[in-house]
Amino acid sequence: MAKPHTVQSASKAPLSAWLLTLLLTGCYVLSVIDRNIISFVAVDIKRDLGISDLQLGMVQGFAFSIFYAVAGLPLGWAIDRFQRRRLLAAALFVWSGMTMLCGAAQSFLTLAIGRVGVGAGEAALTPGSYSMMSDVFAKSQFARASAIYSLGPPLAAAGAAGLSGFVLSQAGADGTVTLPFLGTLQGWRALFIIAGAPGLVLAAILLLVSEPARSRPAAAKDGGDKLLRFLAINWRTHGMFCIAVMLSVLIGTSYSAWVPATLERTFGWNKVEISKLLAVVGLVCGISGSFIGGVLSSWLIARDRAIHILYIGLGCAVVTLICGFGISGVASSTLFLITLALAGVIHPLVMMISPTFLQIITPANLRGRMTAAFLFINIGVGSGAGPTLVGFFSTYVFGAKALPSALGTVSAGASVLALAAYFYVIRKMPAYFSSNLDTKSGV
Repeated sequence: MAKPHTVQSASKAPLSAWLLTLLLTGCYVLSVIDRNIISFVAVDIKRDLGISDLQLGMVQGFAFSIFYAVAGLPLGWAIDRFQRRRLLAAALFVWSGMTMLCGAAQSFLTLAIGRVGVGAGEAALTPGSYSMMSDVFAKSQFARASAIYSLGPPLAAAGAAGLSGFVLSQAGADGTVTLPFLGTLQGWRALFIIAGAPGLVLAAILLLVSEPARSRPAAAKDGGDKLLRFLAINWRTHGMFCIAVMLSVLIGTSYSAWVPATLERTFGWNKVEISKLLAVVGLVCGISGSFIGGVLSSWLIARDRAIHILYIGLGCAVVTLICGFGISGVASSTLFLITLALAGVIHPLVMMISPTFLQIITPANLRGRMTAAFLFINIGVGSGAGPTLVGFFSTYVFGAKALPSALGTVSAGASVLALAAYFYVIRKMPAYFSSNLDTKSGV
């Protein structure tokens, strides 16, 4: 294996650092495809398995997110201590295999078990990726590397839509697809199998990567309660920041989980049309949001104004509030798509700036665990509650034909809470910066 490297003090990162970033970004793309592919075949799954909107929201939400969150905490601890490339390879193998097993589900319970496995496996990726990247890039270049990594979700949105459209377009009149060695399967079952297979190959490639040297020694000597002590002291800044971002995640995952079903059930679009549209939205809006977030955060960090990243989050909450009111009860697919485009820019923008800001305000020897805790809140609560709440409102309040109203209610309500959280953090964060951070060099 090649000698581990670090470039924390270097002015220019080596090629190997950028290749590592691209590989981790590819893993991120696959992870988001595997977690979100279910939304493109939600109507078919509901029909074949005989489940309700609430149950459908649960398998898209909490079945995935709770175990993602729970597994993330011990995995974050392990990432701060052991070889990250091996942990990530094992995690990739697990979630890819469980994605394929979702295609064999025969009931709500068996589908939920598959989603549990996907969530538990994916939990290692982002903490491990940010930990590795922060060790091979100087702080002046970390935001750029983070921007590349954050392209994962928009690329995955386009990839999931394109893959879904291609596979489902191959289905016959009875909705079945024939796969080599597996025979004839329902289109949605074939989609899960095809989506999961590439991850098994990428897991093997990860084992060939050299482990980066840590910028600080691994946290083996830290007490197990070190992160808890840190958060107990800084909950007004780090804790409330995580809650603000979690509410943004709740909104974004609500859209990603239910937009395909809304277009199909409310506006009568077919699956291939939906896939083509969402592929364009994922590429254009998603990459635009990530690019804008990367440029703004890099510009602010370079000028020692990283704290102003919080104002970007505040502005994003204002936009999603407007989207929530705009989408409620909308009868025109055109207006719905305009709202979708705005949300498609905002969510990746928030997910671009937030992890970067978190790395800046967190000590290096706590970053793996802090990122895992960040994801515990965002994924465990936000990604779980968003799809589930929309399913609840659709089933018990507005009815299955009024999905836009359910989406709008969740978006507007979460946006109001996010605004309050951002205002609070903006008041408290300057004191943390002045007493804990050297903005020129980081933590």
